[in-house]
Amino acid sequence: MFNFDAWYKLIYAINNEHAKWYPKDIIDMENRFVQVRTDFINATKLSNHDEDRTISVLGTDKMKARIAAAIMLTVSGSPYLYYGEELGMLGMKGNDDKNVREPFLWSNFSTDIYRAKWFTPANSTDNTVKPLNQQMTDYESLYRIYKKFIELRNTYPALASGTMSLPSNFDSYPKNFMVFYREAAGEKLLIVHNVSSNYTRYEINQKVKKAIADMGRVNYTQEPNDNLSMLMPPYSTIIFEI
Repeated sequence: MFNFDAWYKLIYAINNEHAKWYPKDIIDMENRFVQVRTDFINATKLSNHDEDRTISVLGTDKMKARIAAAIMLTVSGSPYLYYGEELGMLGMKGNDDKNVREPFLWSNFSTDIYRAKWFTPANSTDNTVKPLNQQMTDYESLYRIYKKFIELRNTYPALASGTMSLPSNFDSYPKNFMVFYREAAGEKLLIVHNVSSNYTRYEINQKVKKAIADMGRVNYTQEPNDNLSMLMPPYSTIIFEI
């Protein structure tokens, strides 16, 4: 069963820039799931075929859509991706599900031999959404963000199937900071998301080996006292190996 609560809480966290408790919400959910079934699957997702499209729920803000993808693909769970989310396809259900089930945009309409053409879309067209062929070559596109974080999950077992935990003092962090650990088989990662439209500078007491990935060009310095100083642009992410 899809974890709808995780998505609804993520919408609140992003739209209200109040994200620091979200990792604890995920951990608490999994602690409840295991009491019912020890072999549970935490099927995380953003939107699906029966819901308003992700980017539409997030005010058509591409930066918010990017951070939503980065969060879903770094927290604990087995993420499911509804077609078109990786392009930022638009749509609000209203009284008709077809608004959120419009044809996938493979390439420009005039040359797109794969695009379904049995009805005319009202939301996701070449004028509102970049087709896949354009996003594949745009390193800042939403598609490339999904591709990057999926590749990270396939590279680091800690992201794919590791446990999730919190720093002991996470509640002292700024409300827009989402900070947590993922760990598996001797591999431990620190993930930090800035869920905010503002630059945020902050230090946490954590020694790291190296940064393995970032989104948004995060600047960081490992201080002599082992504090990790970060200047994080709006809606940015950084992952460290520790």
